[in-house]
Amino acid sequence: MKEIQDTWAKKAKKEGYRSRASYKLLQINKLYKLIENSEMIIELGSTPGGWSQVIANLKRENAKCYAFDLIAMENVEGINFHHMDLLSIEFNEFINNLDTKADLILSDMSVNLSGIKIRILLNNSS
Repeated sequence: MKEIQDTWAKKAKKEGYRSRASYKLLQINKLYKLIENSEMIIELGSTPGGWSQVIANLKRENAKCYAFDLIAMENVEGINFHHMDLLSIEFNEFINNLDTKADLILSDMSVNLSGIKIRILLNNSS
């Protein structure tokens, strides 16, 4: 399994994508043309930006895309990134104040496991 992941990671790096997850969205979009047929796209959990790159390349010129994440993301041209907590009042107000409703909401969010150490403490009560 690790070898397969490394293959996709190498391909992503070679083709300029920020993550191998870009190919997941490309495969979904190839079947359903979701991005090209949308005018207002919301991307939740956008960092590191692989999906944002795909969206930016495939969206219509006049389509808008707002991307949100708790973790800062390097700019992707054509994507309006917001460093914001999706559970915040600020996010809720932002979404409610959009001029038009989103016709596509995308998310590839995952719990950030990087750096988390699990410690099991055994209490020897003998």
